[in-house]
Formats: sequence, C-alpha cells, structure tokens
Amino acid sequence: IRAPQIITKLTDAQVDEGSRFEFVARIEGEPEPKITWLKDGIDVKSNIDYRQEFVNGVASLVIEETFIEDTATYTVRAENIGGVAESSARLTVKSLMKTEGTSARSTISSLMEEEKPRFIKTLTNVQIMEGETATLDCVVVGRPEPEVIWFKEERTVKEDERTHLMFTGDHVSLTIEHAVPSDSGLYTVRARNVHGETTAFCQLKVIQKKVPPPAPPKRPRRPLEAPSFQQTLTTTTVEEGDTAKLEVITRGEPLPEVTWTFQEQPIYQSETVKIEEFVSLPVFAYRMGEGL
Repeated sequence: IRAPQIITKLTDAQVDEGSRFEFVARIEGEPEPKITWLKDGIDVKSNIDYRQEFVNGVASLVIEETFIEDTATYTVRAENIGGVAESSARLTVKSLMKTEGTSARSTISSLMEEEKPRFIKTLTNVQIMEGETATLDCVVVGRPEPEVIWFKEERTVKEDERTHLMFTGDHVSLTIEHAVPSDSGLYTVRARNVHGETTAFCQLKVIQKKVPPPAPPKRPRRPLEAPSFQQTLTTTTVEEGDTAKLEVITRGEPLPEVTWTFQEQPIYQSETVKIEEFVSLPVFAYRMGEGL
C-alpha cells in the first residue's frame, strides 16, 4: 500500500475566453487512487463542459471552451486507503470583449502581452504496431516563445536516426520511425519561458508483431525405385501344431504393397494367419493335404 503522491502538480494558468484548456497531474499510489476534481472547493462533475480522465497515472480535467465563469481555483484530489494528496492551481479566463473607450491598438497590445506557456492542443495516447511510425504532437503558445523539452520516463529524449523533434510555429511534435516495443512508455513534453512552465503527458504503446513459426524443413524427395526383395522366402519345416513364421524384406519407393498367396490364392489375416506390417507372415502348421 502506498499513499497517493502527486508527482507533477497543477500550475496557475491564464487563457483567453473561448479557448480550450486542460489541467494535467501525474499521480502515483497503490491501490490506484480515486480522483476528484474541485472548483473553488465544490465537486466538478464530468459533463459536456468538464471532461475528466485518469489513464496510466495521468489525471486530466479538460474544459473544451472556457468562459469568464470558469475563472476559479481548481484542485485535484487523489485518495486511497493509504491517504489523500491534493494539488491546486488558479485558472484565469480573460475576456476578449473590447471595453468602451478602449482603442483597437490598446486591445491588440493587451493581446500581445507576454505570458507563460500553455497548451492549446495537448498530447493524446498513441497505440501502433511494431514497425510503424509514432507521432506525438501538440500545440503550445507562450510569449516569449517557450523552450520545449521531451522526456520518456523522466529521461530526456534526444534526436537520432529514428527519433525526430520538431517545433514549427506553435506546433510541437516527436516522431519515432520504425517503432519497437521498447519505445513504449510515458512521454512528457515541457514548455518553459521566463514566466513559467507547463507540461503534458501521453502514453505510447507499441504492439509487438507476431512472428510466424518457421516452416518445417522439407523432406528431400527420394527417387522412385521398383520393388525388390532384400531377403526372400526360405523353405521352413515345423512340427504339426507349431507356429511357422515366414519372413521377407522388401524395398522400393514408394513403399511396395505386399500380397501373400498360397497355391496361387490370396492369403488374408484370420484366426490362424497373422500378417505384420506386410513384411512377415506367421502361420500355424497344418497337416499335409490340408489348406490354410
């Protein structure tokens, strides 16, 4: 049992009215904690305005379209039998309505004010098959332009022949070519400038391809061979009532079919005749003049 622990806490944010916003916190605990979101101390219910998720240890609260009344202090609470942990942050929603007497220039100037980074489009979980290309992307804004760093399980992601990092305009992406199962894990993108920082998380899962079992080796085809006897019948004398065993050894490809006859009549298996694997024929002795 481990009490809940909030690894990545909520941070204060400021957004323009009408924009999308997402609070994200990474949380650990055993058993898995129950997550509750509060707005100014009141439970936030998951609905069309507020969407809650808790996947792979990442709790999120998404507001698809923010309004002035969304300005509040938000708290994420994680609780299990081991204890409770909380983290809070202030969300401020700025109105874009031009007030009376405000010039267009001053309005534009206010919109160009410097701000800490924030995600307009956050990361989403990705699942692909081994060998495919994985793309993790998001949109982040901030002024001045933020520095962006990627992490996989707390380790910095570096570019290599398979891994490519891009930051064009507001669009940030991490691309992994020819993905393998070891690329799976929790990925974090952090955007930071002089006014603060923000993070987003997602889970990448690369499913291993099933390798078909190797085909059995082909048996070499043996050349055809006409039937022949390696051991022929020999004259056998037995006492009446004893068992007489007649044997031959044949060869040929394919395996020859062997037929036994007595006085030019076929011999079939019976109570007194036993044929084994078509190569030997034990028979009971018989009195002279009596047939099989």
